[in-house]
Amino acid sequence: MIIAIPVEQKDPDACVSSTFGRSGYFLLFDSQTNDFHFLESTFATGQSAGIRAAQLMIDNHVGVLITNRCGENAMRLLSAGNIQVYQTIAGSARDNLERCLAGTLSRL
Repeated sequence: MIIAIPVEQKDPDACVSSTFGRSGYFLLFDSQTNDFHFLESTFATGQSAGIRAAQLMIDNHVGVLITNRCGENAMRLLSAGNIQVYQTIAGSARDNLERCLAGTLSRL
């Protein structure tokens, strides 16, 4: 399963971005291989950023998204793409990833 987390820096220890569609990067973690990489957001400042970010998640076969908040239209698209969305906790992307893998995050 691929888990995505919006972040502002290419660093797993960076804080989670406060918004989904306007983040600078997305950390993608593959739970089967324990590998991660970063996708750069090329639409963080444009219109419909949340919808475009949701489509990026679908295109990259994300199964779980961990985010602070997500707009209604983006949430509908994520739901249609069978992506589970979880609420972040205070801390780094790595902290949130560990909590997700432990099953202790709440659904958004």
